[in-house]
Amino acid sequence: MKDTIYTYQNRESSITIKHSVVDGFYTMCRYHFHTQIEIYFLVSGQRNYFIRDKIYNVCAGDLVFISPHEIHKTIDTEVSGHERILINMEPHFVETRNHSLQTLLGRLQTEGGFVLRPSREDRAFIHRLLNQMITESQGKEIDNEVFLQALVMQLLVYISRYHDRNGCNRAAISDSPTHLKISRVVEYINGNYREKLTVEDVAARFFFSPFYFCRIFKDATGFTFIEYLNTVRIREAQILLLEGKYNITGISEQVGFGSITHFNRIFKKVIGESPLQYRKKLTAVS
Repeated sequence: MKDTIYTYQNRESSITIKHSVVDGFYTMCRYHFHTQIEIYFLVSGQRNYFIRDKIYNVCAGDLVFISPHEIHKTIDTEVSGHERILINMEPHFVETRNHSLQTLLGRLQTEGGFVLRPSREDRAFIHRLLNQMITESQGKEIDNEVFLQALVMQLLVYISRYHDRNGCNRAAISDSPTHLKISRVVEYINGNYREKLTVEDVAARFFFSPFYFCRIFKDATGFTFIEYLNTVRIREAQILLLEGKYNITGISEQVGFGSITHFNRIFKKVIGESPLQYRKKLTAVS
């Protein structure tokens, strides 16, 4: 059972902070990618975290950074129960006139996502900073959002400096032979989603039986093969719709859908609205 202790979202929905405790086992929703930066701090427990094409073993005190548009999902381990603090924010929440924060975010986003495993002292610092954000977001004092922005900036600078000195924690990448094989499968899907891909063909390419392949793919990533393939295609379609260079039929073909009807149906299932409605919304915002 998931119990969200605290949730904050500002008026413009440019930042959300959630503090949650999960009693037992919990797996994220099927389709998960968004335009926001995500910072995930695991207070207690253990999780597997699928990001891009890798599976990470995340332990208490680890910090996860995820760039916009990256497909990701947290998955149960054999250890039940965990506590985490989650920040989702639009990059413009910390815009500065000289674009220094945008340069910093650009460096952090080159890998798509990574895991930091700080020292005990650094973990305590991060936890205090996150708790301070929660406290400030609850306050009614004047300029509390300005102070919240300053705290977020402080966290981002810390992440950037730590990552620059130490890099991401390669030890956090799962060394399970099965996870490593599935990582190679995901790399293949990410590079070939425009082609006609079937469970049978991909399983055979990596020397699995279709039944065994489907089971270990779901266990490792949290997605079925078809869910993941469709999610990659829809994410790429969103990016093309944002660019505005192609019509919807052309986008459907570019991202690997055999028919516009199928594309429309899957897009609405994943995003909650049709490609045309999504494009109109983008046009209205711009």
